[in-house]
Amino acid sequence: TTPVPIVTSSFVSASSVLANITGLSQNVITGRKYIFESALWISAPSIAGTKFAVSGTAVAYASSVLYNLNFTNEATSADIINARHSILGGSTGQDGTTAGFCFIKGMIYTSVAGTLTTQFAQNIQTPSSVSTVLPGSYFNVELIT
Repeated sequence: TTPVPIVTSSFVSASSVLANITGLSQNVITGRKYIFESALWISAPSIAGTKFAVSGTAVAYASSVLYNLNFTNEATSADIINARHSILGGSTGQDGTTAGFCFIKGMIYTSVAGTLTTQFAQNIQTPSSVSTVLPGSYFNVELIT
């Protein structure tokens, strides 16, 4: 069993360019099906917001990656994002929520081995402030066939 990668120190972004969250990558092999989930606790200035994706160097067979991305405002429990993506690197962002929780769940059938990773950025680039993925956030990948 592979240990689940967990964020041990804050991952900060002052850019709107998606970046791999340090420590939240896992290797996958060719011709296998995986399920994955990422849970991210977020702090951000309301003007900058947050943006999320699952990406990596692995390649999926055509039409064989699918993931849902949900983001909830912790103060109001309102769902801010509820989006489905069918390509690696498909991203969704929001601004206005300063404390939230992002949950991503999906599957991939790999045609080329590589890595899967969770990515994060500001939704609106605001270099004078940072958006942050908090410690305890994680990314789990499980082989299913």
